[in-house]
Amino acid sequence: MKRETRAALITGIATVMAAFVTVLGARVWQSGNVGQPAQLIPPALLPRVVLHVRVGDSLSVARHVKPRLSDAGYDVPDIRMVNRDMAPPTTLVRYFEESKSADADKLVELLRSWGVGEVDKQFVEKYPRIDNTRRDYFEVWFATRSRADR
Repeated sequence: MKRETRAALITGIATVMAAFVTVLGARVWQSGNVGQPAQLIPPALLPRVVLHVRVGDSLSVARHVKPRLSDAGYDVPDIRMVNRDMAPPTTLVRYFEESKSADADKLVELLRSWGVGEVDKQFVEKYPRIDNTRRDYFEVWFATRSRADR
């Protein structure tokens, strides 16, 4: 096999493999050493945001915000319905690690820019982080009636 043909074949195989790995949500990097296989690196966990809405309220806002958060690089697994007495008077971004205050501010600004209305943040320290829990975990608790509902 000619050298050019072999190089093109190897490049094509590498491209297909990289595309396959990308679809699986992982990244490939080359070791730089000839004869060493490329190594598979698991993807970094995206910041997770769980949306909470009062039963019968703000569901349309949550449905409006969920894909936008996903597009902004957040993992938004679901929208949780909560009892009527649990909804705050103002939409809240809750965060559970003091070091995530700036990240909570970013979420507040995103929500405001999408027309959610008044949004505050709240540090919740009664939930200490356990080693096996996800870092970068946030909750958005929508107010009884958010602006986009009106």
